[in-house]
Amino acid sequence: MRARTRVLLAASVALLLGAIALPAQAAPAKPPQHSPVTCGSQDTPETGIAGDVTKADQDGSRAAKGYNCGLAVVGHNGFDGELSSSLAWSASCAYVQGRGGGVRVVDMSNPTRPAVVKTLPTGGSSENLHAVTTPERALLTAARGKAVVDVYDVRTCTNPVLLGTVNFINPSTGVGIPGGPAHNIEFNPDGTKLYGSFPVQVADISNLADPATWTVRDFSCQLASQFHILHKLVPPTTVNLCEHFTLPPMMAHEFEFNADGSRMYIGGQLDPFGDNYIHVVDVTVWPPKLISSAPGAGHGIRRATIGGKPYLLHSDETISPLTALSGLTGGALSRDSAGGLPAIPGLPPLGTLGQNLLANGCVPDLLTPNGGAAESHLTSIEDEAHPKTVSELELAINDPANCLAQVRSQVNSTVHYNTVDDPDDTTFAMLSMKNAGLRVWDIRNPAAPKEAAYFNPGQFTAANGTKSLDIVRMHTVYNKATGHIWLLSVSGGLWVLELEPQVRSGLGLAALPTSYPNGRPARPAAPSTANPAVAVRSVSLSALTSGYYCQL
Repeated sequence: MRARTRVLLAASVALLLGAIALPAQAAPAKPPQHSPVTCGSQDTPETGIAGDVTKADQDGSRAAKGYNCGLAVVGHNGFDGELSSSLAWSASCAYVQGRGGGVRVVDMSNPTRPAVVKTLPTGGSSENLHAVTTPERALLTAARGKAVVDVYDVRTCTNPVLLGTVNFINPSTGVGIPGGPAHNIEFNPDGTKLYGSFPVQVADISNLADPATWTVRDFSCQLASQFHILHKLVPPTTVNLCEHFTLPPMMAHEFEFNADGSRMYIGGQLDPFGDNYIHVVDVTVWPPKLISSAPGAGHGIRRATIGGKPYLLHSDETISPLTALSGLTGGALSRDSAGGLPAIPGLPPLGTLGQNLLANGCVPDLLTPNGGAAESHLTSIEDEAHPKTVSELELAINDPANCLAQVRSQVNSTVHYNTVDDPDDTTFAMLSMKNAGLRVWDIRNPAAPKEAAYFNPGQFTAANGTKSLDIVRMHTVYNKATGHIWLLSVSGGLWVLELEPQVRSGLGLAALPTSYPNGRPARPAAPSTANPAVAVRSVSLSALTSGYYCQL
């Protein structure tokens, strides 16, 4: 495994830590140049190395046909060209957050025709949507702002009912908190608590009938004091850091829990004091007790159970430092709605090259999140006191040896979120890898994962002729009963996919009825709705600050 250290972001850190010597480690196995997936005869496989959309395909008509191998399109809703940013689900409903706000309620009972039945007047941030379904309750949450979060009853999934609002603590002190306390929000398994980051907070919503009882507590400093270097260097008798700072501001991005909710798994990002860490936390006590910390990032973090043993599937992301630079202009910026880099007054256009310059395999991934292509990792937590990373799920396009191919195509194939088919009995992982699309990996052998299928919506063309590659970036849904995957892409909308028979067989899964036993082209017909225009909108400094953290 590669050492996964971070670029130190402040000179003072170097003075505190001094030189850090990294132990020598064996070079990782090279990923296969081309995907090892077995395609259906009607599929439209990639023409280049795994994860690439070649420049020739982009300049011609091939990229507009999309790419797939082992995954066939069953249904699709393009939302009339409106862009999308986040996906949650409960029962036979999907909840899709629009890029400009609002949450679409999508009836998925007919998977061939996903139908929007209403739009909720909530949801304004890109990563603030989550749902939980238990025998006692079914809940959806969406953020209306950096600290204000709505909670809906979705027991009738097509008719969400607003129960109340959680007001997280908007920190008045602290440093480096670009996302706000509701950048990510997530219920615990039984839906009695709602967590928000960053900083790390929890709301007790056990009494759904009375929102006045929904109390919020911040426990960032209580956790940080158990591991963070500043707390080790500054004795509490000298100064109480918890009275002055929330450090580290991003020790948790996404939340994950074990089945009974007694353990919380989180991971840091942009911590300016060395490596990011994943943390195993006991949340049955107050304040929550840190059980262990291990090098690794948790921008995306989900648990898996492989061969009866517990693992974490986790990843970093790669931000765009140039996007951060644009924040210095004071907010007088524009940014295209497909997620392009903001224009910086006084500088020539940076375009796609500038946006992706550091978010690729040309830069070693030991520099993530500031550079290099982020990849997913599997870490064993069988000994929860000593987590151990066992493998990396790497695409060929992100191999430094293929830098030239990436420079030519300018794809951004860094992972954003990852999900598994079943956290209690895991067969495969689903990785949302932006311009490389959805990549399905067989992880039954956690030490040697291999790619099993992929789907990439490809390229869309706006009315003005501007071409852009679609982006797959959020969590996906797998329905064991039907074998369907629900996938959201920024430009293409909501896709219903099925694992083709040869993929199910290769994964050791039982056969299921299939609509397309020989596969199907990735874009079997013209999109059901108009292709999105690439609009230009103004972006505030506060929005850009959040953009520094998450490259959208």
